[in-house]
Amino acid sequence: IDTSSSVKLPLFSSVQAGYPFPAVDITQKEIDINHFLVPHPASTFLLRVKDDTMLEQGIVEGDYIIVDREVREMQLEDIVVVAEREGTAHFMLSLVSDKPGF
Repeated sequence: IDTSSSVKLPLFSSVQAGYPFPAVDITQKEIDINHFLVPHPASTFLLRVKDDTMLEQGIVEGDYIIVDREVREMQLEDIVVVAEREGTAHFMLSLVSDKPGF
């Protein structure tokens, strides 16, 4: 992933969740989203989702997901990408769960 060019978006005022907030079009500053989406550029890649098996988690066919191979620790309810076979480019998207069958 080429992060040499920044993707900067305007950052507006903060907003309280659940409270009506008037639209304000005064930009306070810009934030480079690469910093949030790609913290480890050398170990990050994209995959395109090819089915709807993760629909309940909000991931549908055609979505692009960002995969960071640097992240090694998993917690319950994390969504992870698992290589189906070592040394291949076949991947499976999974939800880490303590429930049988997941």
